[in-house]
Amino acid sequence: MRLVVLVSGRGSNLAALWKAIDEGRCSAEVVAVVADRDAPALEQASSRGVATAIVPLRRGDDREAWNVALKECVEAHRPDLVVLAGFMRVLGGAFVQRYRSRIV
Repeated sequence: MRLVVLVSGRGSNLAALWKAIDEGRCSAEVVAVVADRDAPALEQASSRGVATAIVPLRRGDDREAWNVALKECVEAHRPDLVVLAGFMRVLGGAFVQRYRSRIV
């Protein structure tokens, strides 16, 4: 199962996910880690050779445009599931609709 993980911070949830995968308790592959800002979790992904991306949302930015950019970024990695691992942004309706029943 292909996972795209959305993060905003240190990556403690991401580390727990990788531990479960490494120990065989979760049959999945993290194919990308996407953040809304430069976050330490991206370093974890890079150290494992996993694709990373930042889709920033700053004060005054157009939220709808950000949601479209985030959706396109995630779609590029063809995930089976989108994992919100400490992601601290509200996702837009189009994103949620696109991945309904596939967001954890």
